[in-house]
Amino acid sequence: MHKPLDERDVGNFYEQLAFKLQTARIAQRRLDLYLASGLNIVRAYIEPNENRVSDMLAHLLDPKGLHGQGDRFLRLFLETVPHPNIPFREGRTVNVSREARTSLERKMDILLDFDGEEAIALENKIDARDQDNQVNHYCNELEWKYKGKYVLFYLTPQGKAPDSIEADKRLSLEKERKLICISYRSHIGKWLELSIRQSEAEKVRWFLKDLAEYVFNDIVGRDSDGEVGHNVE
Repeated sequence: MHKPLDERDVGNFYEQLAFKLQTARIAQRRLDLYLASGLNIVRAYIEPNENRVSDMLAHLLDPKGLHGQGDRFLRLFLETVPHPNIPFREGRTVNVSREARTSLERKMDILLDFDGEEAIALENKIDARDQDNQVNHYCNELEWKYKGKYVLFYLTPQGKAPDSIEADKRLSLEKERKLICISYRSHIGKWLELSIRQSEAEKVRWFLKDLAEYVFNDIVGRDSDGEVGHNVE
């Protein structure tokens, strides 16, 4: 039988534990002089909300973005997400818009226009509910403007389906690959990991690492069913 611990044994255990914790904290502070392991630029200074995350995604997807990587991140995105054959040829003009206005003065989070002929739209829902008829309207708008040559990605932490479009129409558009649900957990996480590996700029790579860490720790675990969300476009 094990000898029961007396008060002196318990006291010695906690003294040793406190010493080890203090030693670990000192070692961490010394490492942080060079690594700054507790600093995440995205969380500490950008303080993201849904709109700011959309800003960052749009910037990375823009071949003309200040990241200087050209269309690399856009190509990696198209390789990561499931999509129909969206033509992406050298020399195509890609215009990336944030909060692109529709005929009803609603705003799509991100719109990528390819030569005015095809489009990729991305509706980013981290913790907000859909507006009434929102996704249905966006699909109608894209169908009319691009004559059916579009895909709308509905992005949530876990890949849930939109509730602002009738189920029958949603299923029909999903079958046509015009409406596709993607997630931060599977698709954005993988895209960011690939982008980190393929970025030529060290400054951009560190930003991508902080964004990926923020996505996995602060977004993926969120419940995106609207229970605690608020209405935003």
